Amino acid sequence: MDLSEQKPWGTGTIAAIAVTILWAHVSGLLKRALKGESEMRILVYGAGVIGSIFAGKLAASRQDVTVLARGKRFEELRSNGIELSAHGVHRNEIIPVNVIDHLEPDDLFDYIIVAMQRTQVDSVLPILSQNCSRNIVFVVNTAAGYDQWVQAVGRERLMLGFPSAGGERADGKVVYF
Repeated sequence: MDLSEQKPWGTGTIAAIAVTILWAHVSGLLKRALKGESEMRILVYGAGVIGSIFAGKLAASRQDVTVLARGKRFEELRSNGIELSAHGVHRNEIIPVNVIDHLEPDDLFDYIIVAMQRTQVDSVLPILSQNCSRNIVFVVNTAAGYDQWVQAVGRERLMLGFPSAGGERADGKVVYF
């Protein structure tokens, strides 16, 4: 089912609305953190550059952040946390985060932020479809549309976003711009 067939606007408009909604939620999170109010549980599914930046910055704002990573990256995060550095700045931020290597159906998060390459999303859709969390935000660049994602996780749980940063990861450290 095509999202644009369900609404009088196109997929691009839907994506813009979703980013606006996501920003409103993230802004609310940051305001709550600054006031010392209760934190939200957030899973960042993917520990590449974008996932690491999002997870690190959310964790630094005192949110309860868990990162799902595998292999060598799982070990790096478990041992050292997320290491971030802004391009051109010679100061590293070391941010501790919770880290897991799989997602259980009953692992409940306020938000799951999926930050991975489009080619990796298909392999995690069955896992996400079984999970009980209510809000799943795909921060993935795709021109293929969102129908498969809607079918897997449901329209009511799906949010769309676009990476707001970039960078590179080497030796466990993320340099972002």
